Amino acid sequence: LQTLIQVSGRAGRAELPGRVFLQGYDLEHPVIQILMNQKPASEFLEEELQMREMLAYPPFSRLVRFRIEHENENACRDFSTQVADELRKELGPEHEHRLMGPSEALLYRAQNRYRFDIYFKSPTVDLLYRISRGVRQMASQAEINLIVDVDPYNS
Repeated sequence: LQTLIQVSGRAGRAELPGRVFLQGYDLEHPVIQILMNQKPASEFLEEELQMREMLAYPPFSRLVRFRIEHENENACRDFSTQVADELRKELGPEHEHRLMGPSEALLYRAQNRYRFDIYFKSPTVDLLYRISRGVRQMASQAEINLIVDVDPYNS
């Protein structure tokens, strides 16, 4: 919603009015309805906050994405699975629902490297950093490329 509002605000120049065209599959989506002045933004934002709280997403938690990359697809997949298994053991059933993945990254292969993502929704910053340190150590020992993205903009 924020990005579409910002982009549409740039349509037109000075005194010349602009027009914005959107193409999509789900024209009933709340974001489209807001942009077409069919739904108040405040209603959408309230619903979104309720859903984020229920699912323990930011701003009600911290989110970290571990992006694992390697030239060898099997090595990348196996290491990603190993990391997720270790995290599940360490977190125990109390926080297991906060771990998502591993899954193929949206852009699965880039620059001849395969990519998998693991997400963790942490209730505290301390736990987020402790978990991140452990994953970094595992990646370093395995000589696997790891990108740690805290509160990723796109996920």
